Amino acid sequence: MANPTYDRMIADGKWFVFLKDGQVGWCDHTGKIVIQPQFDLAFPFNENELAPVMKDGKWGYINRKGVVKIPYQFDQVGGFINNKIAVVSLGDRFGFINREGKYIVNPQYDDVNDRFIEFVTFGILKEESIYSDYFDPEPIVNKVKELITDDAIDGIPYTDPIEKLMQSYGFKSTAFSKYSTSSIEVKRGKLLADGWYVIKVNGYPYTKETKGWFPNYVFNNGYVPESYTMEIELNWRKKNKTEMLFRELFSAFSNGTEVNDIRDGMMLNNHGEKVALNFVYNKDKISITTEKGRGDQRKAEDNTPLVSLNISGLGKYDSAIGKEYNELSDLPEFKGYVEGGGKVISVNLDGRYGLSSFHKNGTSLYVVEKLVDTADDKRINTIIDILEIKSSELSKNLYIAWTGAIKDGRGDENIVLIYQIDNDDDSLEQEYFSKINQAWRINESTGKFESIPVTGIICRNEGYGA
Repeated sequence: MANPTYDRMIADGKWFVFLKDGQVGWCDHTGKIVIQPQFDLAFPFNENELAPVMKDGKWGYINRKGVVKIPYQFDQVGGFINNKIAVVSLGDRFGFINREGKYIVNPQYDDVNDRFIEFVTFGILKEESIYSDYFDPEPIVNKVKELITDDAIDGIPYTDPIEKLMQSYGFKSTAFSKYSTSSIEVKRGKLLADGWYVIKVNGYPYTKETKGWFPNYVFNNGYVPESYTMEIELNWRKKNKTEMLFRELFSAFSNGTEVNDIRDGMMLNNHGEKVALNFVYNKDKISITTEKGRGDQRKAEDNTPLVSLNISGLGKYDSAIGKEYNELSDLPEFKGYVEGGGKVISVNLDGRYGLSSFHKNGTSLYVVEKLVDTADDKRINTIIDILEIKSSELSKNLYIAWTGAIKDGRGDENIVLIYQIDNDDDSLEQEYFSKINQAWRINESTGKFESIPVTGIICRNEGYGA
């Protein structure tokens, strides 16, 4: 039995690994030193010819005579398995070496599962045993393009009534809120080995009838959903590739349009000939919402305005174009203006662009701006164009909308418009406003507002069903 002269000892076959004065060595069962204590850290031989040892922060391998056979070079190591192969890392990438220290597989994996032993034992390396940082978005993009077509999403025709969906996917009318638009999950599926998706149906299938003091909500079995949403998530090993996938998906559905700067909560629109797609990036999740025209229901049925308008709205603030700001009210000509909200828009220029609204004493400004984030997390905006609309130019039944515009059956978030309602009840009862008095659109090529005809334009009522 060895004398208790070592700080710590661990059995290693017929030998012991010991710690003495902060250095690691090996001794036999009598306490006789067989490999001098000279290493900062070490792992046992475990019946192998080589053992991992560390010096000055790097790992190498020694033989049973204490001779360094594989030089100190690795950041992390494992012991040899069956005297054949060991896992090593350079930085945060793992690979495999043989007893000569030569790479069998270069460092390229994020992580290694214990089941890589199957590689040694059986000569195969199962897919789930290693995790590579490599990610090819093309197979998933192709799969999504198969699932989202001009006529259906994952085999669900856009024209199917809600009754058929309930029968096919086992949910009831009570799943929908009587008071607002609902989003109900109907299907799930895998996206190859790297992720999964969920299909949701969106809509408000109730008709509100007022009888006496209380409204009566009648469920419409023939209701055709207004849209469907596919939510896409990558598995935890590929979460950091969500932004890449978002870029490739939008490009694939938009004839190669590239997205430059992507931020959490970013929204992009693609207006296809038959179906409009709304893409939303939320860091770990991608949402694609499809909106398809439902016959004449999405067409502007009556665009004859009751009130004549001829608001110029443009040109007054040309001197401000090109100015930079963090808060618009910091600029002297816009002192006192309060921001009313903003959104990212589609502009085919370098960088990322947004549309924000600002208000002061009955005047509304709609500002197209280039968005730039600084190193200290502050945003610097550059003014591209400004549309001004004054409340004094509008009668009491005219309203401004800068979201929810639909032109020729397809959503278009680059449109700002003025619409008319006949009475206060219309603000809740109409799903779409079709009396459009005047409209402007942001040109994707220039980022500038242009006055456009109102023919074919309607506006989604954001308060419908509320």
